[in-house]
Amino acid sequence: MRIMEIEKRLHSLENDPKYMELQQNLKVLESGTIGSRHVRIGTPENLDRMVELRRNSEEMEDLIQRYRDTLAKYQKRIDQLNKEKQQLQKELFPA
Repeated sequence: MRIMEIEKRLHSLENDPKYMELQQNLKVLESGTIGSRHVRIGTPENLDRMVELRRNSEEMEDLIQRYRDTLAKYQKRIDQLNKEKQQLQKELFPA
């Protein structure tokens, strides 16, 4: 059934290791944790390629925006699948 396929794809996207790591890294970048003035973290394009940046620098802001943009692509796809699922449910189970 089509709804099950959509649910499977949603689950796969939401539990994608890259998606989860992107979310975690963004939290680290956005948190103004006290400690080192530098952050060493992977880039959103290649999480294995580490960069070291100074907190509150322009480069850090750019990196945060790139993380947000990458996560927005995932979220857009998740939203599309949820919308598709809702439409199918309305068709199959009219109120």
